[in-house]
Amino acid sequence: MRAWLPAVVATLALGACTENKITYTSRPPFNPPPDAVNGFLGYYQKAKQQTVCGNCHTSQQSTWPGTKHAAAWATLEGATAGNPPGSCRGCHSVTQRGNLVPDSIKAGYDAVPDSNYWDVQCESCHGPGYNHVLSPSKANVLLAYLNVPTDTTVAVTSPTCAACHNDTHHPFVEEWSQSGHATVVTQAISNGGSCWSCHEARSVLKAWGVNTNYVEAGDPINTSTAMPMVCGVCHDPHSAGNAGQLRWAIDNPDPAQNLCMKCHLRSVVPSASSNRGPHAPQGGVLLGYAGWWPDVVDTITVTHGNVAVNPRLCAGCHVNAVTVTDTAGNFSFQSVGHLFKPDPCVDASGKPTAADCPRPGDAGYASGSRYFTGCQAAGCHNSPTQAEQAMASQRAIVGALADALWKDSNGNQVLYTTGSGASAHCPSSPFTAFDPGDTGLLTELSAAQADSALCASDGVVSVAEGAYFNVQLVGENRYANGDGSFGVHNPLLTQQLLATSVTAVQNRYGVLAPPAVRDLVNQVLRKVEAVRAPSGR
Repeated sequence: MRAWLPAVVATLALGACTENKITYTSRPPFNPPPDAVNGFLGYYQKAKQQTVCGNCHTSQQSTWPGTKHAAAWATLEGATAGNPPGSCRGCHSVTQRGNLVPDSIKAGYDAVPDSNYWDVQCESCHGPGYNHVLSPSKANVLLAYLNVPTDTTVAVTSPTCAACHNDTHHPFVEEWSQSGHATVVTQAISNGGSCWSCHEARSVLKAWGVNTNYVEAGDPINTSTAMPMVCGVCHDPHSAGNAGQLRWAIDNPDPAQNLCMKCHLRSVVPSASSNRGPHAPQGGVLLGYAGWWPDVVDTITVTHGNVAVNPRLCAGCHVNAVTVTDTAGNFSFQSVGHLFKPDPCVDASGKPTAADCPRPGDAGYASGSRYFTGCQAAGCHNSPTQAEQAMASQRAIVGALADALWKDSNGNQVLYTTGSGASAHCPSSPFTAFDPGDTGLLTELSAAQADSALCASDGVVSVAEGAYFNVQLVGENRYANGDGSFGVHNPLLTQQLLATSVTAVQNRYGVLAPPAVRDLVNQVLRKVEAVRAPSGR
């Protein structure tokens, strides 16, 4: 691409008239780099935030000025009264950080503090562009890296987002590296197929139709090379089409358009042709339509999945900043919510951690040992203490109802075993026996009832299979890929699913829950009706 600048030449004509002629001369599409040694180009026209790279890469240039990266220098000056400390400037400008120039070399703004290097421009991630603009070719194309090391000591000096998004003020990589998003599920990678579209970074981007090129795009994928959910999966460095430069919105209740639910919403209802339990059903639970529904059950959303009350939906509870101060009230740490925990444990200094500790409802739980600011920030609870109490109450109700259906006494998450061949009721994989020691209404079925009701290959979702699915869906520690929120994602729906399952199993198979359970079922159903009554649902 060539840039053209007008040169005005004045010429006197006969009759004392003046005629202006405009002559166009060409200008190279780049300026000499201020840091000529390292070849960082920076801005072409700083006032317009036109990067040199953007003279050719117009699509990226058209969206980048709206990002926080493009406002990095102004943000820094605004936060420091126009006098940013030297230690901050290198991450708010084009330097050696975040690209292949070694950290041991001062480059870009660190070498030549020129204002054309202000802001996090293209070269901050892609590296110095001088050689490429001199003679563009595939051999010197500047690609950024997608992968981010989970070892934070390596990550902070890597050519990735982590080089700047770290430390006490913005510990994104430190928190992310401790989260489930930083874990590669090797079984899912081994399974291949559709599993990759949620469990392998490059495959997720491909499934989402993202065709951006990057260094590792063509590398083979296997259990040793698979990438976890790195920054570039959720965030688009070139565009601010959504808040936080996210690739998809977080406030859209349409699961197909919601960033979190594009993966956290897979198997949410039982299958008539498989005994597979729920899988990543969180979105369906939150929005109120997951699970097996007896005829008396209807969708119910209430607050957590209601954008009018909790506009950020999943992120409203799972991604929240927390400022930690020392005993004197001075800043010590800024959690950025990238542990993705709505109730992270707190260490001795008050810092959220990924470590496990007792939850409300557990023996030994101490109020304040977990942060519940996400619950308060989402607009559902007046205080963290209220959220603690609500969680303890919810766990107790869901736990009692789940145990009434199936109490997994040995914690192996197995209700029953099946054999091979066929039986009078099941063409394949017939019921063999309930797991020894387990209790609950489902274990009280006779062998003949279980053989018929727990047959995965008969094309029917029986009452027993539906109730079993609901326990796996929301019962605590009943299934590895269940909802996992102790029913908190949708308290009334989860209580309703289990309560109506108890009733359905009793009616269908002639078994009877203890009086205390039947009383609890009636309490839940009255509560549900009271919530529905005002709106006529």
